[in-house]
Amino acid sequence: MASDAGLLRLGVRRFSPIPIAELVALFFLLFHFGDMINCFADRDLDAVYKTRLSEAVFGLGPRNVLWQITLTVLAAIGVSIHLACVTGHYDLVLLVLFGLSLAAQYSVGPIRFKSRGPLQVVALWAVIFVGPMLLVARTFGSTLEWPLLALIAAYGAMQEGIILINTAEDLPEDRADNIRTTAVALGLRNCISLALAMVTVSGAIVIALFARVGHVRSVLPLCAAWLWVVWEIARISALVRGRDEVAAIKAFRPRARRMPLWITATAWTSLWAAWTSTH
Repeated sequence: MASDAGLLRLGVRRFSPIPIAELVALFFLLFHFGDMINCFADRDLDAVYKTRLSEAVFGLGPRNVLWQITLTVLAAIGVSIHLACVTGHYDLVLLVLFGLSLAAQYSVGPIRFKSRGPLQVVALWAVIFVGPMLLVARTFGSTLEWPLLALIAAYGAMQEGIILINTAEDLPEDRADNIRTTAVALGLRNCISLALAMVTVSGAIVIALFARVGHVRSVLPLCAAWLWVVWEIARISALVRGRDEVAAIKAFRPRARRMPLWITATAWTSLWAAWTSTH
């Protein structure tokens, strides 16, 4: 159990100002790259439903946006190389290169994961959650053994399950734009069922892993947040049952607006569980 606690600690004993500052800068660059390339790739589609994003690209000029994307990539690689030299963990560079490639292929060809049905879920799970958590772990010297890898995978799946509700909500617009998202590929009811299964099963695994290395009281806030989210998504699943697609989406949209609160609640309570379980 002590060994597992060390694995879930994410190497906090090796925190120091330079790696933390560079890691924050690296996260900004990576997510900035993902946002920019997505806006650039969807600039024509966004002109209908997300006009501000489209106007931003055309206002700056597509060529200027491409320059910004290129500079952001070079800056992210440069920071990763220096961070690797400071920490001695040169796999950080490979993680960043893989993350940049995966984020690009989410929005552009030849793969374009956004329009690959259930593979969209896998790509977002890897880019938004697994990749950043691996970067943190390796920056501070954590050994990537099974408890930590299981925690990273399960936490990412829980949060990605929550995001799937937003994907389901956008189904009519994505179908109209010929974007074969997970919701378009599976259908509304199956997409919500997948979201419920991911949050339920993965959240239980996260709680079990934290409880294994800490005290029950460490996971009580996370249990409360998780149960709330499971109940909310279960209610959405009940709302869409027996309704046509248009009526179903209209029925669950007010509840789906709480999605940012669900992610925030499970994120902060997971952080609390991580801290109290290992101290």
